[in-house]
Amino acid sequence: MKQHRRAIALLATAALGVTALTSCTAAPSDDEDVTITWWATNLASSIQRDEEILTPILERFTEETGIKVEFEVNTWADYYNKVLGAVSSGEGPDVMSVGTTWTQTLADTGAFLQLDGTRMDAIGGADKFVPASIAAAGGDAEGGPSFLPMVNGVTNLWYNPAMFAEAGLTEPPADLDSFVEVAKQLTIDTDGDGSIDQWGLGYPAGSAQELSHTIFAFGRQYGGEMFDKDGEPTLDADGIVEAAKSLTDLMAAEGIVSTADVESTQSQDMYQEFIDGRVAMIWGANPVPAFRDAGFEDYAPGYIPVIEPLIGDPIQTHIAGVNIGVFAETKHEEAALELMRYLTDVETQADFWNELELLPTNAEAYDSGAVEKTEAFEIYSDILANHADTFPLNSKTGQAETLIGDAMKQLFARAALEGPLSEAAIREVLEQANTQLIAAG
Repeated sequence: MKQHRRAIALLATAALGVTALTSCTAAPSDDEDVTITWWATNLASSIQRDEEILTPILERFTEETGIKVEFEVNTWADYYNKVLGAVSSGEGPDVMSVGTTWTQTLADTGAFLQLDGTRMDAIGGADKFVPASIAAAGGDAEGGPSFLPMVNGVTNLWYNPAMFAEAGLTEPPADLDSFVEVAKQLTIDTDGDGSIDQWGLGYPAGSAQELSHTIFAFGRQYGGEMFDKDGEPTLDADGIVEAAKSLTDLMAAEGIVSTADVESTQSQDMYQEFIDGRVAMIWGANPVPAFRDAGFEDYAPGYIPVIEPLIGDPIQTHIAGVNIGVFAETKHEEAALELMRYLTDVETQADFWNELELLPTNAEAYDSGAVEKTEAFEIYSDILANHADTFPLNSKTGQAETLIGDAMKQLFARAALEGPLSEAAIREVLEQANTQLIAAG
């Protein structure tokens, strides 16, 4: 395990200064109170709102089990480096939430317990989970997965029905070309001052993380994969180059995305633009909590468009969300597994959906009357089943996500300044990213 930690530490120079929250005390006797620690991730519109949602959920867990939980909600911005710092130092919480795109990279470090038959039974068994959800968490790993899915999310389209009605439109079309034409109709100067103040599509083109997820999905539509069948990096595959050209052209050639969006570094920026009426459509993963907090009601869910003719697969999003694992250094394995069971049981899963609109990973929750079956629930469920796929399960995926995201960020910044980019220019940037990934070993 120490060798794995040294290897992962090379990826985490930015994380070496992080002070990890350590697990509590030595192993207790049976009659001793148990307190475990959990690093959670920001899922609501704010850290404060996360804490408001999680506190009663965890109080109920303590009432049922006697196990106390000290939790910390982490923002996504620097959390990956914090996790890598815990892995390299061996000091971390008992239970850890991680992004679905990091799963394989972290599992390969050996820093998390493998959930073999006995441990899996303590959580409720593998059959408890939606097949796509547990597959995205590495459920087929030999010896058992290191993570299990807590909640799932998908990226989908959101549009303003009032703006559509004013433009004589009903709903966003399913294919990309028609989508662009509709977005052009919604890109307008509303006050007659000669400047566009309502854009057809808002997109956080300054967010490397969001860009990596979008290029994964559109790359698949164009037949491009981030890794080949042998697991070797192909960030410069023809399909990914074509997808990058198509995406940057939404801003540089089609003019439906504002060049100012290159300054937007998080999805929340676009949620606010949408709420404020400056964009008619967004592609977002779970913006509803932000809409609710703002008292905003002019929104409806839809599907991200697919290219026609389709070259690859009709993928619109990766399987997003949060996976959870038990840190191998825990002194409270039984209690940690009990928390994982509880977080993935039907009642808690219903709480997550009803409060956060994040899809259950527990299969039985889909038939539970405790889960509010909204229009968004039906669309999310359909996307998860038919238009989503697992981010590559490769030990280099964490680095690939960063490198291709940074490359796409660079390309959008250039497109904002230079206009439409040639495929050759795009390929050169992606080749550099691929070379860096190969060199990382």
